[in-house]
Amino acid sequence: MRLAALVLGIDDALTTDMSPSELAGRLALLEERARARAQRGSLLPISGDVDLDLAARERRCRTGPIHLRPKEFGLLALLASHPGRVFTRRELLGQVWGDGDRARSRTVDVHVRWLRSKIEPDPGRPVHLVTARGVGYRFDPPQR
Repeated sequence: MRLAALVLGIDDALTTDMSPSELAGRLALLEERARARAQRGSLLPISGDVDLDLAARERRCRTGPIHLRPKEFGLLALLASHPGRVFTRRELLGQVWGDGDRARSRTVDVHVRWLRSKIEPDPGRPVHLVTARGVGYRFDPPQR
């Protein structure tokens, strides 16, 4: 019976004579593993020691999490989810601010400047959040 369960892909088989404390321990371990898998899948590398946590909606670095404003997070998440792709300001406005919003293209520029101050080693010489002159912006991921 247990062997049949393992063949079907079940990681572990439980017996009927298991103590409640062992069952609780097994459940806690499974929950911890599931959380770790989910978190690994929700992290996007942004720069050397900075990741974007899509699940928690925050920027993480060695010193701890740093909260991003909602539009900053949306802009960075969109760009980082499509590394190397150039987005026009109009595309960014439509996808991050929404079509009904009255935001202007300069709004994108201001938010990019704020993001650069938070993710770039030298915001004056960006290497990750790059301007495509006359078009818009792209995200170049870190080399890890």
